[in-house]
Parts: sequence; structure tokens; C-alpha cells
Amino acid sequence: MARIGVALEIRGKRLYLRGTFPPKPGKSAYSQQRISLGVYANSDGLDFAESEAKIIGGLLAQNKFDWSHFLAEEIPPVCLVGYWIDRLENNYFSTHQRNPTSEQTWKIDY
Repeated sequence: MARIGVALEIRGKRLYLRGTFPPKPGKSAYSQQRISLGVYANSDGLDFAESEAKIIGGLLAQNKFDWSHFLAEEIPPVCLVGYWIDRLENNYFSTHQRNPTSEQTWKIDY
């Protein structure tokens, strides 16, 4: 058993890495954190988790760990439903005069 500062943890059917990590952006102190690996707790997932634990343990030991690889990326606006609803509404009112009747039609039909 290697002493790398990162432990494997099973939560539900998934594998996580647990350890004391540097503060996330906007935070100021080191703390115990879990990193989801997105793999199932089976033999293939365990092999992957062990290799990730060694890599991350090495990065922590060298003070080179970076959260940017693990934090969710911002979703592009075109992937959000609200973006397309706004576009549809702008298109609708570019071809229809905005008045109580067209507003009601927009609310009910669209």
C-alpha cells in the first residue's frame, strides 16, 4: 500500500479519490475533498482509480495540483434551453407586432 496522500473511496457504485487538497478557486484553506472519477467500482474502475490516485498524489507532493482539470466547465449558452427560448421569442416578435394579443399568443402557444 503506497503512502501517496490520496485514498480511494466507494460511494454507492462509484469510485472517488479522497484527500487533503489545495483550496478551490475562491476558497482560502486546504481541506478534505472528494474527487469523482466517474467510474464504477469494478476491477477496470479500480485500475483507473489507482493510476489517477498516484498521479494526483505526485502532483500534491510537488505542489502542482490544479483544480481546473476537475471543476466543471461553464456550459456554453447555446446548450441552455433559455438561450433558444429567447431566440425564438425575439424571432416571433420580429415578425409580429408586440401588443396584448401577440403577447397572449406567445405565452399560450409558445
